[in-house]
Amino acid sequence: MEDVFLLADAMGVNRFTIVGHDWGGALAWAVAMRGQESRVERAILCNAAHPVIYARLLWTDAEQRAAGQYMRVYRDTSRDGEVREKGLLALVGGTGNGTGALPEDDPEERAAILADWADGEAALAMINWYRATPLAVPPEEAPLEVPPDAKLPRVPVLTIPTLVVWALDDHALSPRNIEGLEEWVEDLTLETLPDCGHFLTWQAPDKVNAAMEGFLRQKARPR
Repeated sequence: MEDVFLLADAMGVNRFTIVGHDWGGALAWAVAMRGQESRVERAILCNAAHPVIYARLLWTDAEQRAAGQYMRVYRDTSRDGEVREKGLLALVGGTGNGTGALPEDDPEERAAILADWADGEAALAMINWYRATPLAVPPEEAPLEVPPDAKLPRVPVLTIPTLVVWALDDHALSPRNIEGLEEWVEDLTLETLPDCGHFLTWQAPDKVNAAMEGFLRQKARPR
């Protein structure tokens, strides 16, 4: 998170809009919360779950808990040798997180992504995000309730204009993640995309861009 602010400093940017998807979205939520009173003017989140809602759903919602079990796989270090040899595809090949999600209509981009995923050390750096986070991912058989000793995230309400674009057919994030968002975001704009999966920026780029452009026009910087 601090790297984002330092990058803005290096570029001479004082105030900015933060945009993120997935892990980048988790980072964007944090950057927006940290900088909303001074530096971050607007936030755009694309299928990036709110930290409190998501953490609670992993305990209480069977669908979201089942969809989140891949994180337990990523946290298992027993296959690190295979990951170093084969890259990220050692874990996601043939899954909804893997090649099935890659753009079909852009062979050059698809090939570039697969080449990046073949880098074993880079793959370990990616899955280390899942190992570093304190987020609790209970096993599927655990009771569907928040235990008394659970440590859910404690975050401030977001007051800046915020757009959440949510694809409803996400294999990893249940649509229940957008329920109750208004409790955590005062100035919320919500756009949903039916028949679209987690990688919405690949699968529906025109719709995502249109939602972003409309939001940025509506919530333009004061002159």
